[in-house]
Amino acid sequence: TFLAAGGSFVVPISYKLGNDREALRKELDKVNGVLFQGGAVAICTNDNRLTTYGLAHSHILEYAHEKGNFPVIGICLGFEAIAKVESNNCSILARTDSARYNAELHFTRMGRIFSFIPYEFTHVAATTKSTLNHHSWSVLEEAFKTNKGLADNYEIVALSQDPRGASFVSVFEHKKDPIFATQFHPDYQFKAVMDPTNNIPGVMGIHQWISNFIANEARKNDNSYGPGLLSNVIDNGYPEFHGKDWGLYFFFGSSDSNLRST
Repeated sequence: TFLAAGGSFVVPISYKLGNDREALRKELDKVNGVLFQGGAVAICTNDNRLTTYGLAHSHILEYAHEKGNFPVIGICLGFEAIAKVESNNCSILARTDSARYNAELHFTRMGRIFSFIPYEFTHVAATTKSTLNHHSWSVLEEAFKTNKGLADNYEIVALSQDPRGASFVSVFEHKKDPIFATQFHPDYQFKAVMDPTNNIPGVMGIHQWISNFIANEARKNDNSYGPGLLSNVIDNGYPEFHGKDWGLYFFFGSSDSNLRST
Protein backbone atom coordinates (compact mmCIF):
# COMPACT_ATOMS: atom_id res chain seq x y z
CA THR A 1 0.00 0.00 0.00
CA PHE A 2 2.77 2.43 0.96
CA LEU A 3 4.85 2.10 -2.22
CA ALA A 4 1.82 1.72 -4.45
CA ALA A 5 0.59 5.08 -3.14
CA GLY A 6 3.62 6.62 -4.84
CA GLY A 7 2.91 4.92 -8.14
CA SER A 8 5.15 1.86 -7.77
CA PHE A 9 4.52 -1.76 -8.70
CA VAL A 10 5.61 -3.98 -5.79
CA VAL A 11 7.23 -7.36 -6.41
CA PRO A 12 8.23 -9.52 -3.40
CA ILE A 13 11.80 -10.83 -3.16
CA SER A 14 12.45 -13.68 -0.73
CA TYR A 15 15.01 -13.01 1.99
CA LYS A 16 16.01 -16.68 1.63
CA LEU A 17 18.08 -15.55 -1.36
CA GLY A 18 20.50 -14.19 1.22
CA ASN A 19 22.17 -17.60 0.89
CA ASP A 20 22.45 -17.24 -2.91
CA ARG A 21 24.08 -13.93 -3.76
CA GLU A 22 24.06 -14.43 -7.53
CA ALA A 23 20.40 -15.48 -7.67
CA LEU A 24 19.51 -12.45 -5.56
CA ARG A 25 21.43 -10.12 -7.87
CA LYS A 26 19.52 -11.50 -10.85
CA GLU A 27 16.28 -10.55 -9.09
CA LEU A 28 17.65 -7.08 -8.34
CA ASP A 29 18.50 -6.59 -12.01
CA LYS A 30 14.76 -6.76 -12.70
CA VAL A 31 13.61 -4.13 -10.21
CA ASN A 32 14.31 -0.43 -9.77
CA GLY A 33 14.73 -0.28 -6.01
CA VAL A 34 14.09 -2.15 -2.77
CA LEU A 35 12.08 -1.55 0.40
CA PHE A 36 13.49 -3.13 3.55
CA GLN A 37 10.26 -3.62 5.44
CA GLY A 38 9.43 -3.65 9.11
CA GLY A 39 8.78 -6.83 11.01
CA ALA A 40 10.31 -9.06 13.68
CA VAL A 41 13.11 -11.13 12.15
CA ALA A 42 16.64 -11.68 13.50
CA ILE A 43 19.26 -9.75 11.54
CA CYS A 44 22.22 -11.17 13.45
CA THR A 45 22.94 -14.43 15.25
CA ASN A 46 23.86 -14.60 18.95
CA ASP A 47 27.54 -14.66 17.97
CA ASN A 48 27.18 -11.45 15.92
CA ARG A 49 27.11 -12.93 12.43
CA LEU A 50 24.49 -11.99 9.86
CA THR A 51 21.57 -14.38 9.52
CA THR A 52 20.22 -15.32 6.09
CA TYR A 53 17.87 -12.37 6.48
CA GLY A 54 20.78 -10.09 7.35
CA LEU A 55 22.87 -11.41 4.46
CA ALA A 56 20.07 -10.57 2.02
CA HIS A 57 20.19 -6.95 3.20
CA SER A 58 23.98 -6.91 2.97
CA HIS A 59 23.95 -8.19 -0.62
CA ILE A 60 21.28 -5.67 -1.62
CA LEU A 61 23.21 -2.78 -0.10
CA GLU A 62 26.34 -3.95 -1.90
CA TYR A 63 24.38 -3.94 -5.16
CA ALA A 64 22.98 -0.47 -4.44
CA HIS A 65 26.44 0.95 -3.79
CA GLU A 66 27.72 -0.54 -7.04
CA LYS A 67 24.81 0.80 -9.11
CA GLY A 68 24.79 4.27 -7.57
CA ASN A 69 21.25 4.93 -8.80
CA PHE A 70 19.36 2.07 -7.16
CA PRO A 71 17.27 3.35 -4.23
CA VAL A 72 16.89 1.47 -0.97
CA ILE A 73 14.47 2.58 1.74
CA GLY A 74 14.59 0.88 5.13
CA ILE A 75 11.65 1.21 7.53
CA CYS A 76 11.82 0.21 11.22
CA LEU A 77 13.47 -3.25 11.10
CA GLY A 78 14.76 -2.26 7.66
CA PHE A 79 16.31 0.85 9.22
CA GLU A 80 17.95 -1.36 11.82
CA ALA A 81 19.26 -3.75 9.15
CA ILE A 82 20.94 -0.92 7.26
CA ALA A 83 22.44 0.38 10.50
CA LYS A 84 23.81 -3.01 11.51
CA VAL A 85 25.22 -3.89 8.09
CA GLU A 86 26.75 -0.50 7.33
CA SER A 87 28.16 0.00 10.84
CA ASN A 88 29.62 -3.53 10.77
CA ASN A 89 28.30 -3.80 14.30
CA CYS A 90 25.45 -6.09 15.29
CA SER A 91 25.36 -4.36 18.69
CA ILE A 92 24.84 -0.81 17.37
CA LEU A 93 21.27 -0.69 18.74
CA ALA A 94 20.21 0.26 22.25
CA ARG A 95 16.95 -0.30 24.14
CA THR A 96 14.47 2.57 23.99
CA ASP A 97 10.92 3.05 25.22
CA SER A 98 9.47 3.52 21.75
CA ALA A 99 6.99 0.74 21.04
CA ARG A 100 3.68 2.09 19.69
CA TYR A 101 4.89 5.57 20.42
CA ASN A 102 4.11 8.74 18.48
CA ALA A 103 6.93 11.28 18.30
CA GLU A 104 7.97 14.57 16.71
CA LEU A 105 10.82 14.75 14.22
CA HIS A 106 13.68 17.05 15.17
CA PHE A 107 15.27 17.86 11.83
CA THR A 108 19.04 18.31 11.73
CA ARG A 109 18.95 18.96 7.97
CA MET A 110 16.50 18.38 5.14
CA GLY A 111 18.84 16.02 3.29
CA ARG A 112 18.00 14.83 -0.19
CA ILE A 113 14.92 12.99 1.00
CA PHE A 114 13.22 16.20 2.16
CA SER A 115 14.99 18.77 -0.03
CA PHE A 116 11.88 20.00 -1.84
CA ILE A 117 9.16 19.01 0.60
CA PRO A 118 6.54 21.70 1.33
CA TYR A 119 7.14 23.49 4.63
CA GLU A 120 3.70 22.62 6.00
CA PHE A 121 4.54 18.89 5.90
CA THR A 122 7.77 19.19 7.88
CA HIS A 123 6.13 21.71 10.23
CA VAL A 124 3.47 19.16 11.19
CA ALA A 125 6.13 16.47 11.71
CA ALA A 126 8.28 18.79 13.83
CA THR A 127 5.51 20.22 16.03
CA THR A 128 3.13 17.30 16.57
CA LYS A 129 3.53 13.67 17.63
CA SER A 130 2.68 12.52 14.13
CA THR A 131 5.29 9.85 13.35
CA LEU A 132 4.44 6.38 14.57
CA ASN A 133 7.25 4.36 16.13
CA HIS A 134 6.86 0.67 16.84
CA HIS A 135 10.30 -0.53 17.91
CA SER A 136 12.13 -1.36 21.14
CA TRP A 137 15.64 -0.91 19.77
CA SER A 138 17.15 2.26 18.31
CA VAL A 139 20.38 3.80 17.09
CA LEU A 140 21.20 6.46 19.65
CA GLU A 141 22.54 9.75 18.32
CA GLU A 142 25.91 9.33 20.02
CA ALA A 143 26.33 5.75 18.76
CA PHE A 144 25.72 6.91 15.19
CA LYS A 145 28.20 9.78 15.43
CA THR A 146 30.96 7.63 16.94
CA ASN A 147 30.66 4.70 14.51
CA LYS A 148 33.04 5.17 11.59
CA GLY A 149 30.98 3.18 9.09
CA LEU A 150 27.90 5.32 9.74
CA ALA A 151 29.47 8.73 10.46
CA ASP A 152 31.78 8.62 7.42
CA ASN A 153 29.14 7.53 4.94
CA TYR A 154 25.74 8.61 6.26
CA GLU A 155 24.12 11.75 7.64
CA ILE A 156 21.43 12.10 10.29
CA VAL A 157 18.38 13.88 8.85
CA ALA A 158 16.10 13.78 11.90
CA LEU A 159 16.08 12.68 15.52
CA SER A 160 13.29 11.75 17.92
CA GLN A 161 13.10 11.26 21.66
CA ASP A 162 11.45 8.48 23.61
CA PRO A 163 9.35 9.32 26.72
CA ARG A 164 12.46 9.01 28.91
CA GLY A 165 14.38 11.57 26.87
CA ALA A 166 16.69 9.21 24.95
CA SER A 167 17.61 10.81 21.61
CA PHE A 168 17.50 8.27 18.80
CA VAL A 169 18.06 8.57 15.06
CA SER A 170 14.75 8.67 13.21
CA VAL A 171 15.88 9.37 9.63
CA PHE A 172 19.28 9.01 8.00
CA GLU A 173 20.56 8.85 4.44
CA HIS A 174 23.74 7.94 2.58
CA LYS A 175 25.94 10.90 1.65
CA LYS A 176 26.16 9.83 -2.01
CA ASP A 177 24.01 6.81 -2.88
CA PRO A 178 20.19 6.78 -2.75
CA ILE A 179 19.95 4.80 0.49
CA PHE A 180 17.49 6.12 3.07
CA ALA A 181 16.14 4.87 6.38
CA THR A 182 13.27 5.84 8.68
CA GLN A 183 12.91 4.35 12.14
CA PHE A 184 9.29 5.51 12.25
CA HIS A 185 6.56 3.98 10.07
CA PRO A 186 5.42 6.08 7.12
CA ASP A 187 3.79 2.88 5.85
CA TYR A 188 1.55 2.49 8.91
CA GLN A 189 -0.09 5.82 8.26
CA PHE A 190 -1.65 4.38 5.11
CA LYS A 191 -3.34 1.63 7.13
CA ALA A 192 -5.16 4.19 9.33
CA VAL A 193 -5.77 1.73 12.16
CA MET A 194 -5.59 2.40 15.89
CA ASP A 195 -3.53 5.48 15.10
CA PRO A 196 -4.71 8.85 16.41
CA THR A 197 -2.09 10.71 14.34
CA ASN A 198 -4.26 10.20 11.28
CA ASN A 199 -6.61 12.86 12.70
CA ILE A 200 -3.92 15.56 12.70
CA PRO A 201 -4.42 17.89 9.70
CA GLY A 202 -1.61 17.46 7.21
CA VAL A 203 -0.20 14.34 8.85
CA MET A 204 -0.27 12.32 5.63
CA GLY A 205 1.89 14.86 3.81
CA ILE A 206 5.31 13.68 4.92
CA HIS A 207 4.40 10.01 4.55
CA GLN A 208 3.05 10.47 1.03
CA TRP A 209 6.14 12.54 0.23
CA ILE A 210 8.46 9.66 1.14
CA SER A 211 6.48 7.25 -1.04
CA ASN A 212 6.59 9.66 -3.99
CA PHE A 213 10.28 10.40 -3.43
CA ILE A 214 11.30 6.74 -3.52
CA ALA A 215 9.25 6.15 -6.68
CA ASN A 216 10.99 9.07 -8.36
CA GLU A 217 14.42 7.81 -7.29
CA ALA A 218 13.55 4.40 -8.74
CA ARG A 219 12.90 5.96 -12.13
CA LYS A 220 16.56 7.00 -12.37
CA ASN A 221 17.82 3.54 -13.31
CA ASP A 222 16.97 1.45 -16.36
CA ASN A 223 16.43 -1.96 -14.74
CA SER A 224 13.43 -3.68 -16.28
CA TYR A 225 11.37 -6.58 -15.02
CA GLY A 226 10.37 -7.66 -18.50
CA PRO A 227 7.57 -10.16 -19.22
CA GLY A 228 5.72 -11.50 -16.19
CA LEU A 229 5.64 -8.35 -14.10
CA LEU A 230 1.88 -8.33 -13.53
CA SER A 231 1.80 -12.01 -12.64
CA ASN A 232 4.46 -11.47 -9.95
CA VAL A 233 3.31 -8.27 -8.23
CA ILE A 234 2.42 -8.61 -4.57
CA ASP A 235 -1.25 -7.88 -5.37
CA ASN A 236 -1.51 -11.51 -6.54
CA GLY A 237 -1.12 -12.65 -2.95
CA TYR A 238 -3.95 -12.89 -0.48
CA PRO A 239 -3.63 -10.14 2.16
CA GLU A 240 -4.63 -10.81 5.73
CA PHE A 241 -4.45 -8.08 8.36
CA HIS A 242 -3.47 -9.00 11.92
CA GLY A 243 -4.56 -6.23 14.28
CA LYS A 244 -2.60 -7.57 17.26
CA ASP A 245 0.79 -6.78 15.74
CA TRP A 246 -0.42 -4.45 12.96
CA GLY A 247 1.01 -6.87 10.42
CA LEU A 248 -0.25 -7.29 6.88
CA TYR A 249 0.48 -10.80 5.66
CA PHE A 250 0.43 -11.92 2.03
CA PHE A 251 -0.23 -15.58 1.29
CA PHE A 252 1.12 -17.13 -1.90
CA GLY A 253 -0.10 -20.63 -2.42
CA SER A 254 1.06 -22.17 0.88
CA SER A 255 2.02 -21.13 4.39
CA ASP A 256 5.68 -21.85 3.55
CA SER A 257 5.74 -18.91 1.15
CA ASN A 258 4.11 -16.29 3.38
CA LEU A 259 5.57 -12.85 3.08
CA ARG A 260 5.06 -10.27 5.77
CA SER A 261 4.67 -6.62 4.92
CA THR A 262 4.42 -3.89 7.56
